[in-house]
Amino acid sequence: MENKRKLDTLLTELQSKLSTLNRLAKALRNDIYVVDDEYAESVVYKKIEISKEIEDLVKLQSDLTNLFSAMDTLSVRWKKYLEDREKVPKKKFSSDDDSKITALRNVFIKNLRKFGYKSLTTMEQIEISKDSYLPVRENFDMKFDSSASDGIRAIWAFTLALMQTSIIHKGNHPNILMYDEPDQHSIVMKDLKSFFDEIIKINVGQTIIAIKDSDTEQAIADLESDTYNLIRIEKRVFVKMSEETV
Repeated sequence: MENKRKLDTLLTELQSKLSTLNRLAKALRNDIYVVDDEYAESVVYKKIEISKEIEDLVKLQSDLTNLFSAMDTLSVRWKKYLEDREKVPKKKFSSDDDSKITALRNVFIKNLRKFGYKSLTTMEQIEISKDSYLPVRENFDMKFDSSASDGIRAIWAFTLALMQTSIIHKGNHPNILMYDEPDQHSIVMKDLKSFFDEIIKINVGQTIIAIKDSDTEQAIADLESDTYNLIRIEKRVFVKMSEETV
């Protein structure tokens, strides 16, 4: 296709030159019978050709001036682009990002141990996915390896870890957590108490917990009275644990 385009361009140029030569030959034949060269057709034609060539060269000069100006503008933009590109991190994650993800993983694993997570024999297999930012084991979602009760423990551990990591690294977590009946799937009361203790230990922000189980209410009642505020709504109970008791 490219060769055809070049041949078409060359053919057009040759046809134009041939037409010019034919007109010049015709003018020269007519000039054989002209006595005064000043008015010879070939001379007039040559002047016209020269005038047209001058116009073409002037236009070319103008086009080149505009082109050079555009190239100067593009050169400045290209230099700015190269400078900006150098400022972009060579990796998707900066060292600060990596430290936050590492902190999230460590706090998450620490919480799992506190809350009695038993579905994995070793916690060292747990990683935080850099695509979904969720906990994974050998690139698979942890819930595929967890029992129902451990699935609940993992939710506690991860949601708390997000806020804890944000506090450590001064992130933008709203520092508000809400749980609806956290004692599902026959959670052991000892682990539930550890969960409550960890919430109180954070001592930042606010956690709201909706409960309806009497055992859970008893676990809350065993806490220091100034660490929570119990709000009864008809037959349901809301517990708000915060830095300040409202």
